[in-house]
Amino acid sequence: MPAIEKKIILKVPAEFVVRYLSDPSHLAEVCQNMIEFSEVERHLPGSVKFAWVYKMMGARIFGEAEVNETKHNQQLIMRFWGGIQGDILWQFQPVDEGILLEVKLDYITPSPLLKKHTEDAILHQNEHAVEHMLINLKTLLDAEHARTLNRV
Repeated sequence: MPAIEKKIILKVPAEFVVRYLSDPSHLAEVCQNMIEFSEVERHLPGSVKFAWVYKMMGARIFGEAEVNETKHNQQLIMRFWGGIQGDILWQFQPVDEGILLEVKLDYITPSPLLKKHTEDAILHQNEHAVEHMLINLKTLLDAEHARTLNRV
């Protein structure tokens, strides 16, 4: 089971990041490979379930996911199943510069992709996608947080 771990410093409050990542529409903005989401169901506070379509190595993959806040403003976990199975753990730690966001992605490589690509090539592309997602997240959160501060 491949695992990808990345970190980034964000200059916004942890609760802002948690709220942002708990909304599937934002996930689609942040993750360039998330083609669409639908069937959003909000459950307990801090929990949302949805269907998704993801593009990996040129293939459209369908599935469902559930995002839960497991530690208040410290940790989110997204479990996903369907064409790809796995989870993403988002952990937030206060640091002098803001919030250290640590992301750990564990997944099972979809077997149909292994017929066309090596697992190393898939892992490399997914590592790049996670890095790009974190850069997008930082850019979008900085802009959204600035708009929020300007409204006050």
